[in-house]
Amino acid sequence: MPAPARPILRAATAADLPAITALLAAEGLPTDDIAAAGVRLWLAEDAGAAGVLGCGGLEDHGEVALVRSLVTAPAARGTGLGARLLARLEAEAAAAGATAAWLLTTGDGAFFVRHGYRTAERAAAPAALRATRQFSSLCPASAHLYCKPLLS
Repeated sequence: MPAPARPILRAATAADLPAITALLAAEGLPTDDIAAAGVRLWLAEDAGAAGVLGCGGLEDHGEVALVRSLVTAPAARGTGLGARLLARLEAEAAAAGATAAWLLTTGDGAFFVRHGYRTAERAAAPAALRATRQFSSLCPASAHLYCKPLLS
């Protein structure tokens, strides 16, 4: 039996939004603004018939990038797919001119720490980040803030 194909990463289209919304909702992540202007989404999909295995989003705000909506389907966890998606988002952010990637999570953040993110105080967040819906209303005040410098 041949080995399963490595999931492909690609920019999401409007046709992908229902599957992405379902994946995010299943994990309790906000879906209200994923189709908003300025939110770029990527997804991981199986070349076979498994469908969407993961997704991640990015908001560019000049030198500040907000990584958001990063999730892998339960069947894809532990495969490195989340790390691949995160690396893609960081590369896209750096290519757009961001010098730092920021994110909010209600989880423990260990995944992000393993990938170079450090905790940050919410009061230290740049104004561009504080102005996002993720920061100001969609993520609870108890969400942890993380930051990672990006290399250009």
